[in-house]
Amino acid sequence: MSIHLSRKTLINAIHALLIQFEAHIDSIIKRYKVMSTTILAATVAAIGFSFSGEFKDIQINKLIMAAIACIFGVIGLSSVWYLDIQVFHKFWGSFFVEEVKMEEEHAFLVDIGDIAVSLDNIKARLIGDGNWYIFLNTILIAIAAIIFSFIFENNFVKAVIFVTAGLLAFYISKCMLRAGKRLLGAVEKLLSQANRK
Repeated sequence: MSIHLSRKTLINAIHALLIQFEAHIDSIIKRYKVMSTTILAATVAAIGFSFSGEFKDIQINKLIMAAIACIFGVIGLSSVWYLDIQVFHKFWGSFFVEEVKMEEEHAFLVDIGDIAVSLDNIKARLIGDGNWYIFLNTILIAIAAIIFSFIFENNFVKAVIFVTAGLLAFYISKCMLRAGKRLLGAVEKLLSQANRK
C-alpha cells in the first residue's frame, strides 16, 4: 500500500529546507568574517614584508609600498563586505522572510518566535556586521595615512593626508551603514506585508 505525502508534510518539508538553506548561508557569512580577518592579517604582513631585508637591493620607497598595501587591503575588505552584506545577507534575509510567512500562514509549523524580537536580532546582526567592516577599514585607512605622513615633511601636506583619510573613512562608513539600513528596511517591509496577509 503506497503512502501519499499530505500537503502538511510537504509544507513541513519546505519549511525545513528553508531553515537548512538559512543555516547554510549563515555558515558562509561566518566564513566571510574569517576572510576579512585574513585580509587584515595579510595586509599587516605585507606592510612588514615591505620593510624587511628582502627589498634592500630594490630602489623603491618602502613607505609608498606599505601604504599601497593598505589601500589594496581596504579594497579587499570592501569587496568582502559587498559579498557578505549585499549578496549573502540578502539571501539570508529572503529565506528568513519566507520562513516567517510560512509560519504565519500555517499554525502547525514551529514558530521562530516574536517577529519584533526577530527584527531586533536582524537589526543587531546587520549593524554589527557592518560595523565590523567599518572598523577594519578604518584601521587600514589610519595606517595608510600614518605611513603617507612619514613620506612628506611639510605639516600642511600631513594635515591634508589625515583630513583626506578621515573623509575617506567617513564616506566608506556612511556607505556601509546606509546599505545595511536599506537591507533592514526591505526585510521590515516584507515582514509587515506578511503580517497584513
